[in-house]
Parts: sequence; C-alpha cells; structure tokens
Amino acid sequence: MNVPAVVQPAPVPATVSRARRRAVIFVPGLKRRERNQQRDALVENLLLNEDVPLRRSASDGDEIKIAGTAGVRLKAARTGTETDPPAPGEIDIFEAYWGDQLPVDAEQQPLRRMTRGLALLRYWFVSPMWGAFSSTSWQIPAGLLLGGGALVLWYLSLLATFAGQWLDPASDLTAQAKQLMSFAPWLADWLAVPIAYVASWRIWPLISLLLPITPIMVIVDHAQAVRLLLTNAMDEKGIGRRARVRKAVADVLSAAAEARTSDGEPAYSEIVIVGHSFGTIILIDVLADWPYEAELAKLSVVTLGSPQSVLARRSSWLKEETRRLMQERRVSAWTDISGEDDYLSAPIDGHKAAYGTACALTLSLEQSGLPFSTSAHDAYLASYEVLRLIVR
Repeated sequence: MNVPAVVQPAPVPATVSRARRRAVIFVPGLKRRERNQQRDALVENLLLNEDVPLRRSASDGDEIKIAGTAGVRLKAARTGTETDPPAPGEIDIFEAYWGDQLPVDAEQQPLRRMTRGLALLRYWFVSPMWGAFSSTSWQIPAGLLLGGGALVLWYLSLLATFAGQWLDPASDLTAQAKQLMSFAPWLADWLAVPIAYVASWRIWPLISLLLPITPIMVIVDHAQAVRLLLTNAMDEKGIGRRARVRKAVADVLSAAAEARTSDGEPAYSEIVIVGHSFGTIILIDVLADWPYEAELAKLSVVTLGSPQSVLARRSSWLKEETRRLMQERRVSAWTDISGEDDYLSAPIDGHKAAYGTACALTLSLEQSGLPFSTSAHDAYLASYEVLRLIVR
C-alpha cells in the first residue's frame, strides 16, 4: 500500500512575515526643540501617509518603553498586494534626543557669544572649508560667511555704542578719537577718522540690541555649537561634549538592539536609523566604531540633509570616519537624501560610490525660495519619499 507523501507547506519568506516589527530611531539636528517633539511630528506624518495606511496601537498603551527612551507604536492597517510588499506589522518610533547635551548659553546669552566670538571666527574662517565653494555646497560656507559678517557687525555696534558714551557729538569727533587712542599714536592717525565717522551714526545702539535676535544670528549660534561638538570641547564638568552626544545616541541604538520579547527573542527584526542635519554627523560618529557587527546586519540608515561634505573639510576625524564607513560598508543599506532647495545639505562624501546612485536621492522639497531660508531643511519629515523609505 502506497502512502502518499505529506507535502510540507512552503515556508513564508521573512520579507512578507506579518509578525515583523521594526524600530525607527530618529536622530535630530541642532535646532533646539523639546524632547520627542520631532518623534511626534514623524508619527503624525506617517499616519497621514497614503502609501501604507497606519494606525496607532491601542493595545500597548501610549508609549513603548526601552532603556533611556520611549516610543510610539504604529500598526499596518492593511497589508500590501502581491506586487507591493507589505509594511512591517508594527513600527515603533523612537527619538535619540541629545539637545540637552548642548550648552543653553550657546544660543541664548549674547554676552557669552561675544566672549567666544573671536575663537569662533578663527575656527571657521582660518580653515580649508572654503574649498567647499567649488566642490560641494557653496551655500553652507556662504551662510557661515554671512553669519560671521553679522557677528563682526555686532561687535562693531557694541564698540560704536561704547565710544558714543565717551565722545561729545557737539565737538570735533576726530580730535576726541585721537585723544581716546593716545596710548597708540601711530594707530590713532589711521583709525581716528573712520572711528569718528562710524561713531557719528545714531543707529548703532539699535543694531547692538536687535541683531542678536535676528534669524541671521541663528547661523552664528549653530556654528558655535558645531565647533564645540567637532572639537569635543569640555563642558563645565570637564567632559567632552562630542563624547556626551555620541553616548546619548548610542544608548538608544543599544537599547533597541538589545530589546527582547517575553519569549526572549529579539524585539525587532530590523532597525532603521534616520539622521537629520547634524544628527547625521553624530550617526557617522556612532556607527564608525560600533563594536557589535551582528547588529549591523539588521540595521539600515537614512540620512536627511547632511552637512557632512562641508564639515569634513574642517574636521579630520569626521573625514576619516566617513571614509572608513563607506569603504567598509559596515551598514548593509544606506540611503542619503539631500534637497535641491536646501542650502544646508549636500551629498555625503563617498556614499554614492559605496551604495550606488539609486540610494543617493535629491528631492525638491518645494519650500520657500528665499536665500538662506531653513524651511526646506526642516521639511524632510513631511516628504512622501522619506516616509516611504521608513515604512517599506
């Protein structure tokens, strides 16, 4: 008697498993925001995305806890078609927040900006970064140049305002200026006339008061913060700021990689790290020396609006770590996105050669066309192409 062979069902490919769970870790940029503010913006944009319908998970409470942070869980409302692979069954969205590691006074105290301003000017303007005008993004160094000019103008307004307290406008200003500079007669002969001319302007006190709160000074504030991080400047406790920021981001990545289900299995079949703006620099710093090779296999990276190609001209460690990451292809999948109307971004050095042109995207973010506007730089999380990368 012949017994028919039992036909075993074909295994379901892992890529279409309905039980997949993905962790998405967002690494924000320099712009100071509240913790999880950008995580929540990403969640809302994903919920409004028409490509793959998602909904909030009601069964897991308001937030998903892992060590050091909390996330929001989304579930696919419907699966994909035969030709369109489904999204993961569940997506947990986290934010690797590091804004609290920056000195608040770098953005809010004008007097501290004044005392550190000369070091800032020396760091940025006496450097090889000006080569970026012709090789990568001319707009980033141009923005720094504009910010540096604003900083010099602010210094000048303070000096002119101070001089105006000593000079009598009813008398000969040139003679008074020479008297003020009597300690250096040779210098007074050169500068007395322009000092008297500048001091005669009555607008200087207004400039010294209003310039620190104008949008152009945001560039100066960010340039100061970038300098502190790239140089690993010490904080008031003698700890490097770059080291602190790197640890804050690495801790969230470690927590997601080590998370386990109640059965002891890894909680996430894949982890997507999304870095924006200066967050891409921190991400490069973390991944270049990530010691757990097995975790890199389920890791994919999306970088948005990176300034790496310009900042690498000022930072040797950033240039070397980027080169090593791309040469070794430590991460299996990496998509780099820049905006054609985003003056703060440019393609990451070596990325296209390492991962191919299909993984190097330039988007039209269709924001304000005003020069040096940051509206395009802040628009990535609302982009259809970016959201599609996160849910696919």
